Amino acid sequence: MKIRFRISYFIGLLVGFTPFCGITQEIIKGKVVNEFTKESVPFASIQWVKSGFGVLTDSIGNFQLKVSPIKTDSLVVNYVGYQKRVFAYNKQINGESITLALGNILISSEIVVKSKFNKGLRWWKNVVNNKVHNNPEQYQSFSYNLYNKLEIDINNINKEKFANIKIMKPFGFVLDNIDSLSNEKPFLPIYLTETLSKKYYSNNPEGSSEDIYAQQSYGIKNESVLQFINGVNQNINVYNNELNLFGKEFISPISNVADRFYDFKGGDTITLGGEKYFHLSFSPKSAGENTFSGDCWIQDKSWAIYKINLNIAAAANINFVKRLSISQEFKKTDSGKWVFAKDVFVAEISPLKKDKFSFIGRKTKIFTNTIVNGPEAAYRIAKNKTKNEVVATENIEIKNKKYWDENRVEQLSKNEQNIVALIDTLKTMPIFKKYSNRIEFVLGGYKKLGQFEIGPWFKWISGNQLERLRLRFDLGTTDLFSKNWRLHSYLAYGFNDNRFKGKFDVNYKIPNSKGWSLNASYLNDLDNGKIKYNDE
Repeated sequence: MKIRFRISYFIGLLVGFTPFCGITQEIIKGKVVNEFTKESVPFASIQWVKSGFGVLTDSIGNFQLKVSPIKTDSLVVNYVGYQKRVFAYNKQINGESITLALGNILISSEIVVKSKFNKGLRWWKNVVNNKVHNNPEQYQSFSYNLYNKLEIDINNINKEKFANIKIMKPFGFVLDNIDSLSNEKPFLPIYLTETLSKKYYSNNPEGSSEDIYAQQSYGIKNESVLQFINGVNQNINVYNNELNLFGKEFISPISNVADRFYDFKGGDTITLGGEKYFHLSFSPKSAGENTFSGDCWIQDKSWAIYKINLNIAAAANINFVKRLSISQEFKKTDSGKWVFAKDVFVAEISPLKKDKFSFIGRKTKIFTNTIVNGPEAAYRIAKNKTKNEVVATENIEIKNKKYWDENRVEQLSKNEQNIVALIDTLKTMPIFKKYSNRIEFVLGGYKKLGQFEIGPWFKWISGNQLERLRLRFDLGTTDLFSKNWRLHSYLAYGFNDNRFKGKFDVNYKIPNSKGWSLNASYLNDLDNGKIKYNDE
């Protein structure tokens, strides 16, 4: 059964009047954005049908276009590899935002190379031949500052059904946060987390280290949902021959053997900052293979990838994944070396039926201050206690709004700002706290009672061959008891062996030690230590 993959773009147009040389001239200002990933679309064509003039979006998807003198004119939006779409322009919408959607992506059978000489295939070969010089992971070592952002949305929200649920009526105002402007199936942003860190990599000796120095979260955090979309946290490098997505191997369009699996088509050539870039599109040769459709921009002299967009092919078989899109950008340092600039990984996960609600995870990584083959990376990794180490500094979540406004490298979108406003409002409602505590207990298993907590409830009653019926009760401390000391114990009783058993453990987090802690425990139970507090 073939699953049809649909992707579309939308354009938000802000219409206004701009004074020029004393004459009021009507200008359309806007941006072409990928509806699914929310990423900008560079070098898309926007043109008036009757007047005949138009512009290309710039390298970040923005454009300015004079209004057509013909009142009945229409805008046509076009991008290589996609069906062009025509939209009527209404001058009554001045000052408002409107939505324009590009057509469905063309499948491989529609992208046909008519000439005997395929310049797209030649471009691809040049990219592959220069991978060894352009792959950002080729260097002995490198380090960079990383801004990490994860947004989770609930997709396919039915407003009427939501409003009629009795227990949800006190939260009817959240419907105002549902984004239905740019999507036929509106979605509700529910969770956002941001992280600032410093990362170090070394290829010889092989290892990595990450020092997290700031983190904050907004919204309704649920570990079950986070586990479901854990695949969006995967590290992707399109220069690798294979890409692992949700446990499945996909052939990269930049693979050394990609010509066996992809059709390539050469498109336009543009000049940016005095340098020439080629537009290359690609699509699967055969259905049923783990491949992508998409496009990329290639720098002329170095044959390095400037930006690439990957979308899973229609027949790709990933459990629970309805849509998946990856956008990766690279930049050239002053020394001429190409390094990572930005990654956007978006996946729609549908744990239920196709037309039921689903979750969309949008993961964004932005890399800044990259240093290649500097002494700092090797020096930092030499301190690792394990091959790959992640260390959270003290008080990483004690940062105010001003700190984040000054240090985040990309401003929050409208949807992300809605998440922040939504949770700030919900926190003031006693009924929300009541509901969230109950949900947290049911899904997480633990119930906080001030300085102490009980749980997990799903271990209160269990059974096995030795004990038959087994009862267990856990008691532990919370952060209100101590920021550094963690005490936990449980007592269990087996009705078949008529024995009490249990465990007691204590953990002390050493202040200002970059994550070091001391742990001691005593266990008298049949599980021989396999049941640990952090592994429930």
